[in-house]
Amino acid sequence: MGTEEALVDRVDASGSRGSAPPRRYGTGGGKSAIAYRELVDLALEKDPAEKIRLAASAFLRTTVFAGLAVTYRPHDDRGHRFVFAQGYEDAALMHLRSTFVTADPMYRRVVADSAVLTWRGGQFAQGSAARMWLTPAGYRNGFSLPVLHAQLGEIGSIHANSYASDFGDQQLEAAEAFSAFLGVVLSQKAAQDGVRLTPRELHVVRLVAEGASNPEIAEQLCVSRRTVATHVENILRKLGTRSRVGIAMEGARLGLI
Repeated sequence: MGTEEALVDRVDASGSRGSAPPRRYGTGGGKSAIAYRELVDLALEKDPAEKIRLAASAFLRTTVFAGLAVTYRPHDDRGHRFVFAQGYEDAALMHLRSTFVTADPMYRRVVADSAVLTWRGGQFAQGSAARMWLTPAGYRNGFSLPVLHAQLGEIGSIHANSYASDFGDQQLEAAEAFSAFLGVVLSQKAAQDGVRLTPRELHVVRLVAEGASNPEIAEQLCVSRRTVATHVENILRKLGTRSRVGIAMEGARLGLI
């Protein structure tokens, strides 16, 4: 595979440590539960893409859904990009990204209404996506839910499907909670994308926020002090601030540290 449309993340994390079983939390009716350590890992993770991967994997493990796709819509781009996908064929993902979220009348209506699209009522089940890819794969029910932000508007979407013919309101409540979480993380990702820091600059931001001086950063990164100074100058310009304290404050606001 290797293409964006064919992105498939598969995660197997038991969460066990030592001889005592970890305390786990589930939604009721899910396949398994989440260990407390995994919740801590999710809370501490700084990279939005990794945070989404951890949360999406947990969502699949704790609900009845077997297929899940999450998209991100950059604020300067009308197209959607996958940040997580599992349980779907490449052709189905291509259709979802290129046609369904952008032009399908049913989905565009739920975006306008800030609603959720399910298989209930039968209209979606008769549509091309269900007939061509979902039903042949064994799926019998599911939902599509836009991720909306008050200022940025439509910043992503969630699409999940289940082999069960029906699922309770508790599962949709979990989906809505996941959507609210993604609204925060994807808006954070949009803000980070807007400043366009390089991976090295991001590392320097975190070291500056920890209080490291330029000589200390140079020693840790095994580069010259002049190189570090250049990184700091670029960071100040990109973050629109004038001091190292400002770097730390902007880094915290953007979720970089």
